[in-house]
Amino acid sequence: MPKVSVIIPTYNREKYIVETLESVFAQTFTDFEVIVIDDGSTDHTADILKPYLGRIIYMQKENGGPGSARNVGLKVVKGEYIAFLDSDDLWLANKLDIQVKFMDHHPEAGLVFTDYEVFCEDETGKDIESRKVLIQGDDYSFRRLFQRNFIPTLTVIIRKSCINNVGLFDESKELIVGEDYELWLRIAMRYGIGHIHEITARYREHSNNIVGAGLEKNYAMHLRVINKILARYGEIPHEFNINMSEYYRNFYYCSGRNLYQNGSYQPAVGYLRRALSYKLIAPKVLILYLMSRLRLIGHEQTG
Repeated sequence: MPKVSVIIPTYNREKYIVETLESVFAQTFTDFEVIVIDDGSTDHTADILKPYLGRIIYMQKENGGPGSARNVGLKVVKGEYIAFLDSDDLWLANKLDIQVKFMDHHPEAGLVFTDYEVFCEDETGKDIESRKVLIQGDDYSFRRLFQRNFIPTLTVIIRKSCINNVGLFDESKELIVGEDYELWLRIAMRYGIGHIHEITARYREHSNNIVGAGLEKNYAMHLRVINKILARYGEIPHEFNINMSEYYRNFYYCSGRNLYQNGSYQPAVGYLRRALSYKLIAPKVLILYLMSRLRLIGHEQTG
């Protein structure tokens, strides 16, 4: 039995998937299986993968999103640990090695993640921009994760036993691109979360990324995930001592502030108005709300 099962969902990534696979096969840790789930690709992905069929488990399905594709893989994995990688991203060679050692020495951890790098290429494949994403602090509790998702999927390794206990990814269309966050929350409710302060993966940023979302879309997805998990686990506020009125007020204020700073004045007004609905007498929120209204009016007049 392999120690690690690597699950790679793919959809029309003929341009990148070979490089992704090669980054897995270049790992210094070699006791793993690779499961590629083709989520209804209409390009030449199947043909490109033919030379790898002796080294991977290749499965095809109708298009349903990354959560449903990963679930197909989760149902056939043999490894003690499970790693996820999208078919346009890359791993550094020591990724599995350092994470397997961590999990072996921290039986209380259900999930471990690492820092990563974001990179962008020109049309020739040459890096033109990159930036490191370093997760700060040492609090990886459920309460902190409930505030925002700080766990990058391409760096994650989880125990198979976690999936057996908390269930698979949510496949509903409303949570596409948010299904990973929802699963991390369910895991964090019952298990410890580990973090290794080291870059082990590279996230490829391009125009076809499925997330490809602005701030407003990201905030809307966050709310959908939070509201769905609250509907499923109504005991969360009591069990983790979370004041939901304060939570929503802070969420709408911080989101509105970030939107304002980004120049997105119309959605900023809406978010700040929602923040005021939870506490009308909040000077800094009210001032920012009025500033957003003025900027929006000025933008409309000049536009």
